[in-house]
Amino acid sequence: APASLQALGPCQRSVGRGSESAVVNAAAGGRCEVRAHAVLRGLFLVHDFVTEEEEAALLQWMDGQQPGWRLRHFNGPALGMRWGATTDLRRRSVTLGAPMPPPLLALTARMRTLPVPSPLAGFEANEANALRYVRA
Repeated sequence: APASLQALGPCQRSVGRGSESAVVNAAAGGRCEVRAHAVLRGLFLVHDFVTEEEEAALLQWMDGQQPGWRLRHFNGPALGMRWGATTDLRRRSVTLGAPMPPPLLALTARMRTLPVPSPLAGFEANEANALRYVRA
């Protein structure tokens, strides 16, 4: 996993020293904020969930994955990657895939530590995907 994804995120800060240290939500200072969408019930927006440096590290990690980006056609042509459970809409089935990779598990762990109240407090990821739309 990229080192920057293992470190504390912008939504957290470390307090205390030694064995008494802990990671707490840094709601003060407003770096990370969870807001319910004004119109779409059940949709929550998390501003500044990852830093620009973390985003660059995550993209670099994805570009280094094997077998790499593959052409997908779900919502038009795009390059894509997927991890975890696989859904087959034609067969109406879901199969368990490979375990989620550490960089993505680090992000889902961070989701569980968002400032209260967070609908993601008990979130466990079983699937993830990434799409890269490239103009011809």
